[in-house]
Amino acid sequence: MKNRLEYQGYFGSVEYSAEDDALYGRILNIRDLVTYEGQSVSELKTHFTAAVDGYLRMCAELHQEPDKPASGRFLVRIPPELHRDAQIKAAQENHSLNEIMTQALVKYLHDGHSA
Repeated sequence: MKNRLEYQGYFGSVEYSAEDDALYGRILNIRDLVTYEGQSVSELKTHFTAAVDGYLRMCAELHQEPDKPASGRFLVRIPPELHRDAQIKAAQENHSLNEIMTQALVKYLHDGHSA
């Protein structure tokens, strides 16, 4: 069971409020706050897709680039010694650190090993 929605590359949370007896959520992994709610799963899905469409439409009207859930860039903090060793090994093998990290992430995700 997954507790998220997906539409046009955006992900949305699925939460339940016992107090309101309603489902609600927000678009995940973007800086802007975009929320939606519904009384049923079907209604929540409909309102989620409408929220994504509305967000994209609003960005277009404001001539702003919409925030993307994943840009393909992230900062990794590692010990300086590990960074140095990775730079040396990458250079020896004619690879960039980006290639090394991509290979490591692919292996991590597809081999199913946890960190």
